[in-house]
Amino acid sequence: EREARELVERQREAEAKRKIEESKEKERLEALQKAEERAKKEAEERAHFDSLPQRIVLKHTYEKKETKKVGGFLGFGGKKETTQKKVDVQFPLQKIPAGSFVMGALNRDKKASKDEKPRHNVRLTKGFYMGVYPCTQELYEAVMRSNPSRFKAKKRPVEMVSWFDAVLFCNRLSEKEGL
Repeated sequence: EREARELVERQREAEAKRKIEESKEKERLEALQKAEERAKKEAEERAHFDSLPQRIVLKHTYEKKETKKVGGFLGFGGKKETTQKKVDVQFPLQKIPAGSFVMGALNRDKKASKDEKPRHNVRLTKGFYMGVYPCTQELYEAVMRSNPSRFKAKKRPVEMVSWFDAVLFCNRLSEKEGL
């Protein structure tokens, strides 16, 4: 009877091990399938991105209110007149493909700040478009309806923008572009 119990116990242990191995194999196959699906999706995205033009131009038309003082003498008197004006803004973007590059300064570079070190490899897994020029005040105002810049001129880069304002700008621009 003791031998029979030991035999039954060994059979249970063998069955438990077999189930564990089956479970591990099933998990491995599922992970492999997910990795293959992810690779296929990435390849499709890459092929789509590769088919896009090297350079595109964002074009926005927006209405801008302009207030002018009309009439009066030597700056006195007169009245303010507000007009609506349509403004077209163009902003070129350059395609940046997926790939790798080295970022940062060499350790022996004495002029580099601490946050520029260590030098390391960076891998971009997806391509993207980047502005060819800094964001102009004109584009920023077209998207945000305000211009925080101290040195005002429509073709100058926008300045006096916090990191949060920049993120908000990018999100709103993406919405306008349907992204």
